[in-house]
Amino acid sequence: MPKDRPPPKRLYLITQGVALYKGEQMTIGESWGAEDVLLLDRKKERRLRAFAMTYLHVQHLDGSVLHGLKDEFPRAHRLCRLWTMMHAVGEFLVENLRKTRARPVLLPSTDLEGKINMRQLRVEATGEKNKEGNDLYRVVNPHVVTKGQHIVKTRAKAGEEERFHVLGAGPQQAMLMDGRSLVGGVEAMMLSA
Repeated sequence: MPKDRPPPKRLYLITQGVALYKGEQMTIGESWGAEDVLLLDRKKERRLRAFAMTYLHVQHLDGSVLHGLKDEFPRAHRLCRLWTMMHAVGEFLVENLRKTRARPVLLPSTDLEGKINMRQLRVEATGEKNKEGNDLYRVVNPHVVTKGQHIVKTRAKAGEEERFHVLGAGPQQAMLMDGRSLVGGVEAMMLSA
């Protein structure tokens, strides 16, 4: 059924329908979950689940079934594990490369304030106060920095929601921390990171 999430720790093969896995659409004949069943020491947070985008028909194998076949087909089992390990190492390397190439962005104060109040960026209290006695907050995102900008929460009037305000002058447009301005918008830069 659409929006279903098949359980982890299984190798799935799609026979009909479309699923979303790791941000990519998968269709008939494609599979996922090899890492879950063939790499036994895989961390729980690395076990991803697919998302059914349409009515999804799949065939699945449990890890115990594949491990039961390793005595009967040792060469095939070794090749499957080798392919799975190579694929997992490749994903790990690409993920780490993206993290090291990501450069933080300095946003104009109005953009920063808007993203915080729309809950696109999360903030947390620093435990410090500014000269006026307001509690200060910081952005919790490695891709966004606040240089010379202070985030404070305003007290809400009755019936109004509390909002955050950014004090201090920021750049006129979004900039990388090396001083270059962004072309094409901040969203494109943050998504590519």
